[in-house]
Amino acid sequence: MDRYYYISNNLDDLSVIKNELHAAGFESAQLHLYSPEDGPAEAAAAARELPEVSSFAKRNLMQSGLLGATVGLVAALIILLITHWMGWAETPAGWTPFALLAVIICGFLMWEAGLHGIQTPNQEFSQFKDATNQGRTIFFIDIKRNQQQLLENITAKHSELKYAGTGSANPSWLIWSQNHFKKMVKSLP
Repeated sequence: MDRYYYISNNLDDLSVIKNELHAAGFESAQLHLYSPEDGPAEAAAAARELPEVSSFAKRNLMQSGLLGATVGLVAALIILLITHWMGWAETPAGWTPFALLAVIICGFLMWEAGLHGIQTPNQEFSQFKDATNQGRTIFFIDIKRNQQQLLENITAKHSELKYAGTGSANPSWLIWSQNHFKKMVKSLP
């Protein structure tokens, strides 16, 4: 799947585009609207039922957390290897304190990286900093290869929508699971 980015400052036009994309077979999980901070643009998008990017996705938490987990696992492995090589596990206490230390170090490094990530804007949106500083909104669409022509036909009719590039999209299984999760939640009492 590919991700197509567009820049606009007309939320009414984006609402029309969203409806046209839905009519053409695009699912809600494929459409995303990004405005950098909570504010009037986000409230206006919600009023028009535009698919706003979650606050969680606006932060670099996942990338930093994964990096912290990797570093934490390496640190834990080093602790366990040093314990084995030095023969410390052959004491009456055994492996327990060293395994506990390894788990604590891994968790701490992942937590610290997550704290850093939650304070940092998502790197994916850094290329649009100038546009968002001017009050524009980023609209991006995750498409399957067979939907490219449909997308081009729909976006060509909207002159206020400016093409801003492409990138890698969410995997199709994630979009499928998001759609089915929403359907399941709606069907619950």
